[in-house]
Amino acid sequence: MKKLHISLVSIFTASVVVLTGCSFGLKGEQPASQNTSYNQNQNNQNQNNQNQNTQNTNQNNQNQNASQNTQGDVGQTKTVGDLTIQVNGVRVQSGNKTSQPKNGKYIVVDASVTNNSIDKPLSLNGYATLKNANGQTANAQYSPYGLTEINYVTTLVSPQSKVTRGVLVFDISESAPYTLEIKQGDNTTTWTINP
Repeated sequence: MKKLHISLVSIFTASVVVLTGCSFGLKGEQPASQNTSYNQNQNNQNQNNQNQNTQNTNQNNQNQNASQNTQGDVGQTKTVGDLTIQVNGVRVQSGNKTSQPKNGKYIVVDASVTNNSIDKPLSLNGYATLKNANGQTANAQYSPYGLTEINYVTTLVSPQSKVTRGVLVFDISESAPYTLEIKQGDNTTTWTINP
């Protein structure tokens, strides 16, 4: 009886070891047909993700180009005399209780200005004009009450320095496209802009 008990225990232990070994082997390995299907599905998913990323990138580039095209020369940097100016954006702004534009709306040009002069501070006071599609022209003016950005009409840009964000404000009727003209001495440069 003792031999039979030892034999049964040995058989049971051997069976458990064999079954456990088989289950570990099955967990780590799949039949070749399942492996191939799994790999093909992964490859298809990766290809779909790459295609979607490419489509998203192309759409973003098209949207960015369309935005730049509809706003004309917005984003372009130009040099006039000792000034380097980049037009960052343009917007139409209504007046408020204390400051009403005579022509209905303010056209506000957001720009970065660098003074490349070695020794003289520069201002755009009297040197920036905006012409609308009807030929009406307006000089840059003081900012209306409530507009808190730096105004290049009232700001002197120090020699060899840059003001990264400021505005030029024009009281002119809405009629796009506009032509922004900056003069310094005998030099003139223009941007075509659309709010």
